[in-house]
Amino acid sequence: MEIKHLKVINFRGIKELDWYLPGKYICLVGPGDPTKTTILDAIEYALSPSFTISFDDTDFYNCNTGISIEIYVSISDIPEEFYEDSKFGLYLRGFEGKKIVDETEGEDSILTIKLTVSKDLEPEWTVFVERDLEKKEISHRMREKLGIMRIGTQLDRHFTWGKGSILNKWSINIDQAKSMIADAVRMAKEGFDDQQIQDLQDIISRISTASKKFGIMPKECFKARLDTKYISFGYGAISLNDMKFQ
Repeated sequence: MEIKHLKVINFRGIKELDWYLPGKYICLVGPGDPTKTTILDAIEYALSPSFTISFDDTDFYNCNTGISIEIYVSISDIPEEFYEDSKFGLYLRGFEGKKIVDETEGEDSILTIKLTVSKDLEPEWTVFVERDLEKKEISHRMREKLGIMRIGTQLDRHFTWGKGSILNKWSINIDQAKSMIADAVRMAKEGFDDQQIQDLQDIISRISTASKKFGIMPKECFKARLDTKYISFGYGAISLNDMKFQ
């Protein structure tokens, strides 16, 4: 997939942007607040496989909800099945140089995806053409086939088999691995001995003494245990527990 053209109307700090991208690799350079991030957000929102993107009044240029947010992203090199008439074949457009034509004969084929957000704040994804054709929506499952991924501060999660990660999407069946991880976590929890960590014992003793002054007494005793919600086993994986309820 390659983005050929981007048009943004009434989105955050952008009143209107009409941009023919000059190549496959683009570098946005500039000081703070010139809408670099807004441009990336516009592309991500229009092509995102998510259907739960939230918008509010501040996403509209000058908070003017009387004009809808419109984001058009024209892309080439789309998945093969998109060319089928039963999918989006009838909605393809042509691209040559810095010009989009609404017919594909003799031109490179592109698909224009349009994201619209009106004052009701409900996003709508459709395939845009200027020809008089029936309105055509593009579902989140079809957008997922575009394979868009924004690399940022959360890149590390894609190197784990976690929810929403690339590795997880490529895995056909990892139920056995999930079961093994769950068993390993249980074993780690059972094998953790807070008696061997003197610093933990000192803190537990101080907490026990302080809690008595406020009339707070454990049903049995305070102990440090691994919290199985934190698989990474960092410091946050150790929590304080009343053993009566363990």
